[in-house]
Amino acid sequence: LSGSFVISGKVTAKIIHVGSDNYVNNITKNANNENNDHANLSGTGADATGRAGSLEASNGINPMLAIIGLIILAAAVVLIVSLSVAASKDNS
Repeated sequence: LSGSFVISGKVTAKIIHVGSDNYVNNITKNANNENNDHANLSGTGADATGRAGSLEASNGINPMLAIIGLIILAAAVVLIVSLSVAASKDNS
């Protein structure tokens, strides 16, 4: 199998296909072709690179990432302020 390795002992292997001829590359190539064919048949769902659904996914994920980023930023500010207040109370 592609990517197999031995962590102990000995092994003898016969390499049949390397590079673009190996099993995993063939599966990936066929999957990409099927996605492109599906996007071309439907007329929608593909971005400029031909990846089906990636444009819609990024349009939905970007606002969610912005909201999560703002929540993390607000939590960091609250944490810093609360640590500063606690440190000032300890010093006085």
